[in-house]
Amino acid sequence: MNFAHKFKQSTSNPKPHPFSQEAKDLARSTRFNTNLINNKDNNLQAFFNLHHSNGKLCKGISVDITAHKKVEASLLESNAKYQALVAQSLDGITISDENGNIAIWNKSMEVLTGIPACDAFGKPFWEIQLRLIPDEQKTPEFVEQLKINLKNIIESKIDGPGESREQTIMCPDGTRKTVQDSSFVIKTGNTVRIGAILHDITKRKKIEHDLSFKNILFEAQMESTLDGILIVDGKGKTISSNQLFASMFGIPTALLDSHDDKKMLDFVTNQFKDPDLFISTTKYAYSNPYEFTRDELQFKNGNVFDRYSSPLINKLGVLGRIWYFRDITARKIDHEKLQKALLDAEKANMLKNKFLNIVAHDLRSPFNGMLGFIELALEEAHKPNADIKELVMFLEYISRSTSGTFAYIENLLNLSRLYTGNMVPNLKIFNIGDIVANQYNINKFDAMKKRISFDVKGGTHPVFADESMVTTILHNLIRNSIKFTSNGKITISTALEGEFVCVTVSDTGIGMSKQILDNLFKLDSDTKRSGTDNEPGTGLGVILVKELVERNSGQVFVESEVGKGTSFMVTLPVGHT
Repeated sequence: MNFAHKFKQSTSNPKPHPFSQEAKDLARSTRFNTNLINNKDNNLQAFFNLHHSNGKLCKGISVDITAHKKVEASLLESNAKYQALVAQSLDGITISDENGNIAIWNKSMEVLTGIPACDAFGKPFWEIQLRLIPDEQKTPEFVEQLKINLKNIIESKIDGPGESREQTIMCPDGTRKTVQDSSFVIKTGNTVRIGAILHDITKRKKIEHDLSFKNILFEAQMESTLDGILIVDGKGKTISSNQLFASMFGIPTALLDSHDDKKMLDFVTNQFKDPDLFISTTKYAYSNPYEFTRDELQFKNGNVFDRYSSPLINKLGVLGRIWYFRDITARKIDHEKLQKALLDAEKANMLKNKFLNIVAHDLRSPFNGMLGFIELALEEAHKPNADIKELVMFLEYISRSTSGTFAYIENLLNLSRLYTGNMVPNLKIFNIGDIVANQYNINKFDAMKKRISFDVKGGTHPVFADESMVTTILHNLIRNSIKFTSNGKITISTALEGEFVCVTVSDTGIGMSKQILDNLFKLDSDTKRSGTDNEPGTGLGVILVKELVERNSGQVFVESEVGKGTSFMVTLPVGHT
């Protein structure tokens, strides 16, 4: 230790000059007898006696250097911690001396760069840095600029952190690594040192690259799929969705960007035919997080979506749910068209068989009868005294048989045209009253022959349908009532019921049994029977009526009781002008 002393001679002899021989002898022959005492402030003080060789006694007091020693110890401890920190750091650390040469190069820097400390010590900072730069960047301009940058850092004498950037380094073995390079400046008085901390982010950058690629791939898949996709977390909160999802449900961009799941759910729910069903099936999926669900969503506008959901599961459990929505409206329409085509084909085949049966049986008898009556009429006509009344009877029979047979054939042809798609409704607005009046005038004489009265009720109502088809419908219903009624009454009425016009044809004829009524509109059932004047019937007329009414968006209802009569009611859409 270095002590500064103040001496006071204990004798009465005058103090020697500090450069006198006596003083020099005193200094050489002095011996110390020192006592160490700690005072109340824990500061160390030293009291000592000095004995000269000639026996003279001097006393002295030392200066307290406790604080100085504490600072010295603290500095030693701090330096030890600093050395340990640098040595044990997982990041590469290097620091230059005041001349810009490498003074510190820790173990992590050796591992990171592949340059041993012995090869780095004493080398210019820029030279080592240059060795780590990939070859393609080592242009003369780059090297010169590197030297200038380091020189400027040293000469600037600005203390504190400097630039932090990502860069690629090339190790001596050719390995490329990505590092986070954080440079800094250490200022001590007028001395400036530069340093750098290299953090290896190669793995992190690879993970970031892989994640970026996966995100790009995910986004591409999300946007290129044929399905609208919605991803939600475990609480049903939206995480992500693709543009097709928003487009399918018509969700405005502002609503989608608001991430207000309640408003978005309300917006979507109002579009369904059965909102309660949608809500209940959705809640079921959320209440059963491990289940896969699938259903169809029916919209008010006629659209149909196939909805499929699957849980998002990892090792931690269920993270959420992914919903897939596919518009199957066109597919459903095509399926319905196919089903209808198959049904029509089946009906056409049945119709063919029925036609063959009619040709073989039902038409054979009328034609045979007509041929027989034609021969009788010809024979009678060639007689000199021909009986006119008998000729008229023959001709009336021939006329009735011809009319009935023509009606059968016409109905067969109309059904055939319907089932083969050659009869398409030509929809327009017209007055149903005009059709009723026209059919009354056409059929009233045949009704009078069977002593049947007509009662026409109701006003004139516009309908939106095919006029020709509606004419055929009414003609068949009225002819059917005439066929199965005698000495009775036929009532034709029209009435407005909401968006439909109801046309009813009722009679007081023989009526139908329950068995006939249950099979009345089935093409493969045999419901033929004769009229009150033995008029032949095939059952094709009412089948044609049902098909024509349905092609015009209407319905057919029948009520009948044996012995009391039958009532047919058809509905047709109202025509709005």
